Amino acid sequence: MKGKSVYIIALIAIILVVIVLLAEKPFQQSTEVESTPDSLKTIERLPVLEKVSSENAFKIQIFRGDGGTSTTLVKVDDQWFVNPERRYSASKNNTQRIFDALKDIKDGEVVSTNPENHVKFQVDGITSTRVKFFGKNNETLADVYVGKMGMNYMSPSNYIRNAGSDDVLSVEASLTYLFQVGDEAWRERTIFSHDPSSITSFTIREPGKSPIKIARMASDEWTCLEPDMFMIRKDIGNRMASSFARLQASSFVEDWPQKSFEEYGLDSDALSLTASLKDYSSTPTLYIGARNEDERNQWYVRAEGQETVYQIYQYARDSLVKTLEELKPTPTPTPTPESSPTEASLTEKVREETLKKAEDIQGMTEEEKQEAIQEKLDEIIEKADKDKKLKQTGESGEEIPASESEEK
Repeated sequence: MKGKSVYIIALIAIILVVIVLLAEKPFQQSTEVESTPDSLKTIERLPVLEKVSSENAFKIQIFRGDGGTSTTLVKVDDQWFVNPERRYSASKNNTQRIFDALKDIKDGEVVSTNPENHVKFQVDGITSTRVKFFGKNNETLADVYVGKMGMNYMSPSNYIRNAGSDDVLSVEASLTYLFQVGDEAWRERTIFSHDPSSITSFTIREPGKSPIKIARMASDEWTCLEPDMFMIRKDIGNRMASSFARLQASSFVEDWPQKSFEEYGLDSDALSLTASLKDYSSTPTLYIGARNEDERNQWYVRAEGQETVYQIYQYARDSLVKTLEELKPTPTPTPTPESSPTEASLTEKVREETLKKAEDIQGMTEEEKQEAIQEKLDEIIEKADKDKKLKQTGESGEEIPASESEEK
């Protein structure tokens, strides 16, 4: 009797399990999408920045979040300035980059309507960058919170939100690094903008010394003409032309108002470097003054005809100003058992490549720096993949299974 009751209890338990399985269907994949505030049945697009263009924008205010540090750009007679009170010239490249990025943006895809997700997309009032655009009569053209970039780096996108709206939009553009805060981020750093190949000669004038003049020959070789005549190293002449033609400031003087040229060592008797151009259109001249005593690796400079005093790094100065001894060809070192015959040339090559890389980085924007970093990462990953495949390839060129490769 006792055994019979056990069977009855077991049967009842089995029946209950079957009922639960039929009712709950735990092993069946759900076909319903969980309903959340951000679950949209159809893709919705809303207007954003559609009124902004290079023609109708006359003022831009950039804030770090709400009420944080700000920068103001104003346009006067088609030229942009940063800091309306001091009227610093704004970078043409940086301002143009804004309107190039915005010209194709008229709307954005809604990715969230939930205000709790503003922090997630960095379009809240703290982690975002708030940007306001104004027209000629100070009317508001757009007021947006610019958030983080999308995750697909192959197709750049950015999250953005219109002020007064909870909707988070995704736009097809890279905006995060366009809107920096701080006057120095927007000031024009370009001292000269020429084609390096258009420079045919240089004259270096240093107080108390004879002028040094070097010229590019038809063969693209460089020759010293004064005070002595000799062939100089071609790489030195080309380096001077490249550095001068695309010279960028490393920073600006903090003095306001700016002091007289004499106080920076930049009067008419200062060390100067004058270039001649193929078309004889001008003779751009750079004056190099005193070293900044607070920042010992920077020197004061100014371009003839310009009022702004800039600063350049020591390596930039060294690439521009050469003594007569530095221009003379480097004698070929006598090989010794302790040193390789190519050691001197390799050292000089590494030094020149380092200087060139430093100049390239100095002239980059934050966005270009990020792109360069991403390209370098892609190169590293690609090289790692190739190395892995080589390790799995035998002498016959056939791929070895991973297990065999590991055993070897």
